[in-house]
Amino acid sequence: VASSAVVDGEDVELTTTANMHGWGAFYDAENSYTVVGDTKVYIAVNVYDANEVTLVNKTGNRVPKQCPVILSTDNVQNDGTYSILLTKDAEPISYDGNDNLLMTSTAGVTVDNAYRLGYKAGENFGVAFYKWSSENPGAGIVYIKNPSNNSNAKISFVVNDNTTSLNTI
Repeated sequence: VASSAVVDGEDVELTTTANMHGWGAFYDAENSYTVVGDTKVYIAVNVYDANEVTLVNKTGNRVPKQCPVILSTDNVQNDGTYSILLTKDAEPISYDGNDNLLMTSTAGVTVDNAYRLGYKAGENFGVAFYKWSSENPGAGIVYIKNPSNNSNAKISFVVNDNTTSLNTI
């Protein structure tokens, strides 16, 4: 979903369009990263019904290797795009959970009955998971399999930022 990804030594900068409102998808098979600033890292879990995916932060501010994630930031640039900065970790970490519903494509392997994070204009649209199929996708494209056999145009998601404790000020 990122409109551009710039790799500069140890860092990666993703730029999403103004329409994506700071949402992007990311995957790296070999390296893990720490996000910079206010960027949040989510995996997709708990399909409560056929059209709803819950995004939860189970990895803190880290993007583990071999773990497809959804990123969200409020870091808007002067041109209206959003910038997400990730710093490569010296020692890669992995996510040991198997509850992540997000998957990644393999170059040349057909993807069907899948949904990819995207944006469509209109009253009932916006940022959501939209139907996506490809006979020859590139490697590392983040998507989710259709959790049911329905033919809806999109799968919406809810964000669940778990707060573990609140302290009085």
